[in-house]
Amino acid sequence: MDVKSSKIKVVKDLLAFKASCEGFPGLNLNNSLPSLTNALDAIAFLLDLIKSVVGVEALKEKLIDILSYELEGFELAIKKILKSLIKEVFSCNISPTIPIDMVNNGINIDISRIDFFNLLKVDPTSVEGSIMYGDPNTDFNYFLYDTIQLGTPNTWKNMLIVTYLPNGGVVDNEFKNNVINIKIDPSYTNKSIFKFLNNFIDTMRFLPETNTTPRIIDTVFGTVSSSLGKDYFTLKQESEFEQIMNMILYKYEDSEVEIDDTFLQFSNEEMYEIEQRTSLLQNGTVVLKECEFAVSSVNLSTVTELLNSLSGVTVGGERKKILTKELQKLSDESTQNVSDENKKTGELAFYLNLIKGLIMVILKSIAGPAMILILSIYLKLSYGFLNFNDMKEFIKNNIKFYMDMVKKVVIDTIQKTLLTFLFNALKEIIICNLVNNTKQMQKQYQDTLNGLTNKNQAAVLDLTFKLTSLGVI
Repeated sequence: MDVKSSKIKVVKDLLAFKASCEGFPGLNLNNSLPSLTNALDAIAFLLDLIKSVVGVEALKEKLIDILSYELEGFELAIKKILKSLIKEVFSCNISPTIPIDMVNNGINIDISRIDFFNLLKVDPTSVEGSIMYGDPNTDFNYFLYDTIQLGTPNTWKNMLIVTYLPNGGVVDNEFKNNVINIKIDPSYTNKSIFKFLNNFIDTMRFLPETNTTPRIIDTVFGTVSSSLGKDYFTLKQESEFEQIMNMILYKYEDSEVEIDDTFLQFSNEEMYEIEQRTSLLQNGTVVLKECEFAVSSVNLSTVTELLNSLSGVTVGGERKKILTKELQKLSDESTQNVSDENKKTGELAFYLNLIKGLIMVILKSIAGPAMILILSIYLKLSYGFLNFNDMKEFIKNNIKFYMDMVKKVVIDTIQKTLLTFLFNALKEIIICNLVNNTKQMQKQYQDTLNGLTNKNQAAVLDLTFKLTSLGVI
């Protein structure tokens, strides 16, 4: 049985189980969904199964629980993966002890090389910047922005000394403008390069509870991007990043796909999707195909209200109350152009898009200036030069490392969480079916007894007489 047939059978069996149990949502799931044809699209298939089993209300509650209680756990998983994978990839190529040259002279790197999405051009104190940056004490990107504005050496947690060179500098034997110099703090002299890595990663927040949900909204709709008036090239870069992440998630384990220089080449269809997505991001909109192609958007003021409401909240239960209220507002805004009969479908699309947006926010957090800068140090120590000039080159020239990182991060966060959620939902349906089957068996047994007592009573008495006469009973 091929993959598509196996998936269809799973869906049919689930719907059959659900149909026999009252109280479960009756959502339709047809056999032409993309997740049935994409053999390795595990996340999309999981979401389709969850749709068919639990429906919009349970899905909404699960997403809000993730955003209220589970982001810290996600972050610990991400940090563990980054530490382990970087050490695994680079330990054979570099000295385990920090080179003294990294303390005395450091390395130069041009800002555009590490800032794929032009984050460092946005003022953290602006309305849009307050969403894109986190707490200045734990957001290294915020620190980098401040350092560029200062123009003097700036120290991060007694670990890194970063200096902006306003007149430019030499990077890999070539003069560049907008350059920063990065030195490792003298306190790490003669210490392990991987101890430094672990400590550096521990100082950062990838998924701060206050900012993550507003960032998800922006990732889905482009609300902040549209307000900032980001140029087409930057937004296209973001669209290309999303497309590459999807390619990695869908094709990574496909034995028929060769991981070579052509892997990241876009087909005509993919280029069209990238251009369409870029145009939508410019306008701060998405198109709801499931709702007669209604145009969907949300207001920046509502996203900002959500951010302000979450600011300073440290208790998960309080966060859940805020998210439940504010996400309903955003959901209502997103379905303003949806017909009444499609409102529920539009609401479901909103929450499904938020889950997909969460995946992209996670992956963007490890592709921001902070992580690309620290990875640049290891690349420089390994090869003696930086083996990339832009986002696509960075991923292409480090493809195996980057693909492993993406897969492990997604599997250890979203995929595990969704699987657990689905299993718990299926457990209820399985128990329900077991109970129903047991009741049916009992009914059939009772019917048999009733049949023996009434219709076949004479035959039973006759059989009993014969057996008695033969001395059997």
